[in-house]
Order: sequence, then C-alpha cells, then structure tokens
Amino acid sequence: MSNVIPEKYADLFNKKVFAGLATLMPDGAPQVTPVW
Repeated sequence: MSNVIPEKYADLFNKKVFAGLATLMPDGAPQVTPVW
C-alpha cells in the first residue's frame, strides 16, 4: 500500500529543509537540536 504526497508538501522532499528536535533535560530545561 502506498500513499500519495500532496503537491503542497512535495517541496519538502526536493530541497534542503531543517527541523528542530526538542527534548527536555533532566532538570526540565529544553534542548533543541537542528536536524536535516
């Protein structure tokens, strides 16, 4: 079974895009790491 990617999101697979992965440290402080 395959899914079709909507045209409005297709550019996310054709150009460099960065996202932020956020987690919480043991003391509750946020920590954000860029991912690509």
